[in-house]
Amino acid sequence: MFIRDHRLRRRADIERVYRHGQQVRSQNFALRYRANQLTHPRVVVIVGKKVSKKALVRNRIRRRLAAELGRQQLAPGYDVLVNVYNDVSGQAAETIKNELTQALHKAHLNLPVIKE
Repeated sequence: MFIRDHRLRRRADIERVYRHGQQVRSQNFALRYRANQLTHPRVVVIVGKKVSKKALVRNRIRRRLAAELGRQQLAPGYDVLVNVYNDVSGQAAETIKNELTQALHKAHLNLPVIKE
């Protein structure tokens, strides 16, 4: 999970990303992003009731994607919104990771991993 400062929490900020941000779509979710004036990225994962009527399933999807986003090296200074529109609870973690990595790469939001 992200620390409080790295989460996109305010409704106005989320709406700003929806209205003025850019979008990259993948098979199961849409990644929206917008530059901010901060030194760190802020992230939110949104899973609507159309994906599943059960809160348990929606929360599980949200936690899995948030954990994977936490493992990624995100570029600083962006608000990132992941809007899930298909049920990915039954998919393998590697599949979700690859799809998310490809979406971040298309949006130029992931930093290269430096191996020492």
